[in-house]
Amino acid sequence: MQNRSFQPTWFEQFPWLHYNEQKDSVLCFICAKQNDKGNLRTETKKEYSFITEGFSNWKKALARFKEHESSDCHKTSFDYEVKFPKTCGDVFEMASEQNRKTMQGNRRCLIKIIENLQYFCRQGQAIQGDTDLESNFFQLVKLRSKDDSLLLDWIQKKNNKYLSHDIQNEIVGIMAHQVLRDIVKDVGFNFFSLIADEYTDISNQEQLTLCLRWVDDHLEAHEDFLGFYNIPNIQSNTIVSVIKDALVRLQLSLSYCRGQCYDGASNMLGNRSGVAKHIQECQPKAHPTHCHGHSLSLGVKDATKNCKILSDTMSNTNEVVKLVKFSPKRENLLGEVKSNLEEEDATAAGLTKFSATRWTVRATCFQRVLNNYNALLTLWNECLQSDPKPDPDVRGRIIGCQAQMKSFDFFFGLNLGQRIFSHTDNLSESLQKSSMSAASGQHNAKLTMNALKQIRSDDCFKAFYETVLLKKEPHPDISEPEIPRRRRAPARLEVGSGQPFFPETSDDVYRRIYFEALDLIISAISERFNQPSFVAYKNLESLLINFLNGKDISSEMEFLRINYAEDIGHDYLLPQLEIFKLLMKAKKIDCFADILDAVKSLASNEKNMISEIIIICKLLHVNPATSATGERSFSMARRVKTWLRAKMSQQRFNHVAILNAHKARTDKVRLVDIANEFVSRNENRKRNFGTFTEADLFQTEKIQ
Repeated sequence: MQNRSFQPTWFEQFPWLHYNEQKDSVLCFICAKQNDKGNLRTETKKEYSFITEGFSNWKKALARFKEHESSDCHKTSFDYEVKFPKTCGDVFEMASEQNRKTMQGNRRCLIKIIENLQYFCRQGQAIQGDTDLESNFFQLVKLRSKDDSLLLDWIQKKNNKYLSHDIQNEIVGIMAHQVLRDIVKDVGFNFFSLIADEYTDISNQEQLTLCLRWVDDHLEAHEDFLGFYNIPNIQSNTIVSVIKDALVRLQLSLSYCRGQCYDGASNMLGNRSGVAKHIQECQPKAHPTHCHGHSLSLGVKDATKNCKILSDTMSNTNEVVKLVKFSPKRENLLGEVKSNLEEEDATAAGLTKFSATRWTVRATCFQRVLNNYNALLTLWNECLQSDPKPDPDVRGRIIGCQAQMKSFDFFFGLNLGQRIFSHTDNLSESLQKSSMSAASGQHNAKLTMNALKQIRSDDCFKAFYETVLLKKEPHPDISEPEIPRRRRAPARLEVGSGQPFFPETSDDVYRRIYFEALDLIISAISERFNQPSFVAYKNLESLLINFLNGKDISSEMEFLRINYAEDIGHDYLLPQLEIFKLLMKAKKIDCFADILDAVKSLASNEKNMISEIIIICKLLHVNPATSATGERSFSMARRVKTWLRAKMSQQRFNHVAILNAHKARTDKVRLVDIANEFVSRNENRKRNFGTFTEADLFQTEKIQ
């Protein structure tokens, strides 16, 4: 027996359909709405299966949809919903000339109120103040009323001013929902990936951020913030239920989900009960990706921990920075010291703190310490001499930093760390771009590893070591490189009968450290980026590249047939691959990024000839490399919900965050539609305002 189900493509042919995923049935949105308003009381042939009960006989779906669309009940509802508002004027407005002018003035004032709220939400600024009269919102309305006597009379009224908190929240909510509807409309029936993360806000509430990555028909990737959701805990079951509920409310089906990207927490990527596991149980093709940014950061941490000289350098650099940046007195003193030094040292940028929320500060921090080396050594002497009764703990820390900065190991570690971390910071910065896919991120990681392998040679070490010695010459306080005392390992740790290695020169000592550090960072990146979910993307990418290079693709074709039978037409794929090979003949293709750029440059008629290849490109491009969009939403949330606004309601916080995150979409919101939706919710508002038109946006001081 064939299982039948609702088809999303029906939305295109019958836009009035409303699908209830929980009941697995559809309603006519227009008829249900007008029935609730009481406009179908006179209809004798109501189709309750499309109004209240829900229709689910999918076998006869198309025929019944067409019958309902041509029924008198649906035509009447359509007239009330669409035709009458456009062709008929407002009854109260037509009653008298005075009413018309009053309603016209009211509409102008409400438009200005909506404009003010649009501005505050777009900029993420506080709307409220200590009192209503001192709030930013009221003061802006008051300021604008200086040029508009009608608005001045409006705010001086005793009631019906539409300036209350509830009215503000309602209007902001309408604008936020309009932005979300625009996003969902743009996503349409394209594949998408989920990006989710959680953080604790300023009021100690757990917030889950949900973002969506999708690829349009021009193969451009978009990452859109969908909102914050207050969750009672961060257990995987809770997060999954919130994600599913959000998708249902937005009418986005998990059947189109082809990827997930989370941080490495066990509740998100746990093999047994993580969020990714639960989502894959609903949609096996939603392949999870451990955020490449987090993976790289963990890899660098592993390599630093296992390399003693890098670990010590990282700890000592952090201590140096804290001594300066956490003390205004010492930071000002450092500025004075730099002003008395040579011009080159005086113009060096200040120190940079290690950040817990950024992935690209290590190389910069090391370089800033190197640039300020002379100034820092002078600073420690000034601190020890200028303060007759220093705090013993601070004095000990300063003496410790001074001693470390005079050692060659620390100086060598700074230069080595700056050399290695400049590559990892560059990789991290490239991964954070919203256009970067997981497949392209893997390619960039390989490029970085190859670059690190390239500098792992005796010649490169020799050049690097000579450079370090040259940099050391202006700093006579730094000790000379030394050979450590020969120490034989304990017998219990000895393996085999070979003779232990003891370095003969300082070059040998630091050559071993140089190679060890490079081996550790290369190994860490390789291990962290070797993710199980990348097998699917590797097969998709190999299919295209191997075919272009004339290699066998039988295994990749079989993989597609088993895993992507519903997404890719297998019968048309081979001839389209041959056409694709002709189109790519004059182009150099080495990786998926090259394919993506080449396909984007094709004419539309050529793209139509390789529609299945386009789908493969979308599948490869839809999974994000990092969850940086989610991380950026946290930064935005900290600007919106501050200590002064810690008691903001969850609904208002979410709506303001949506409008602030999507500034371009907020600017394009049609104020007339917002105003009409606001007015349609209340009969008293209809009597006060009537129907808004585009002309209300350009009214002059004098009401005609």
